[in-house]
Amino acid sequence: MIKILDETQENLIAAKVEGKITEQDYEIFIPVLEKTLQDYDRPNLYCEVYDLELPSPKAIWEEIKNIPNYNKLGKCAIVSDKKWLDTMTKVADKPMSADIKFFSFEQKSQAKEWVK
Repeated sequence: MIKILDETQENLIAAKVEGKITEQDYEIFIPVLEKTLQDYDRPNLYCEVYDLELPSPKAIWEEIKNIPNYNKLGKCAIVSDKKWLDTMTKVADKPMSADIKFFSFEQKSQAKEWVK
């Protein structure tokens, strides 16, 4: 599930990712992303990631690579208690033009402040 959070405003997309991500989730999320990219130069993404029902970190990486215009984001804050996402964030930060950082749930307020 991908849920657009109330913190979404102007050039910030805020989302919660949990459980199984479906085609219907992308049908909601991708238009929000594309509209924000049209309206703002290098918008930011705040994403809380909970338990995912995906086979592997590689599968998540493939999904991230396939999000249209991902490289047009400015900052991307990933908030989770999953240590492997910290590693994936560091790997993703190298080839992507977006500035991607990992935060623990205890650092949620810092993540929100950083991604503004």
